[in-house]
Amino acid sequence: MTAGSEDHDIAMELLLCLGQALWEKLFDRELREYWLVLDQEIREGMSGEIDEQALEEKRSLLASRVHARSRRQLARYGQGCLCRDDG
Repeated sequence: MTAGSEDHDIAMELLLCLGQALWEKLFDRELREYWLVLDQEIREGMSGEIDEQALEEKRSLLASRVHARSRRQLARYGQGCLCRDDG
């Protein structure tokens, strides 16, 4: 399955899979703490991400306080970046 893939791409895919597995096991308290960290990053204007899709989702959150407070937008950022489908 990894034939013809760059080592970096394989490593990123592994990290995404691990992130998804961990995300699904978070307790409510851990999830709340994650959103608090994300809220602080948004207030401070921190826009960097390791993944292009995650960066685009975070930019959407940074675009307005309405987006930053939207449960749908937050869930999309938190889960959508991990649940991508490259085809």
